Amino acid sequence: MPVRARLWEARPAGRVFFEPRPTVRACPQSIRQNLFQPFVSSGKEKGIGLGLTVVQEIMQNHGGEVCVESTGPQGTVFKLTFLGAISASRPTTA
Repeated sequence: MPVRARLWEARPAGRVFFEPRPTVRACPQSIRQNLFQPFVSSGKEKGIGLGLTVVQEIMQNHGGEVCVESTGPQGTVFKLTFLGAISASRPTTA
């Protein structure tokens, strides 16, 4: 499965944003409030609901953030925000 992503830098704030598009199926409304809590999962046969908790912990430990940018029939898009700078000054699609 090919991964599409967007990468861009916010100036002068020095933040770098990364959005894989879309990463997973639509996120049910019933779990959105607790999506980053341990053991929250929906509709998967494998996994125990720790993936997003681990991602959030890593991002926060490095001064970054992860959030749900959007969710819908095409899937859910997460936005990862990092501290730092990149050399590109305009959005890049991978």
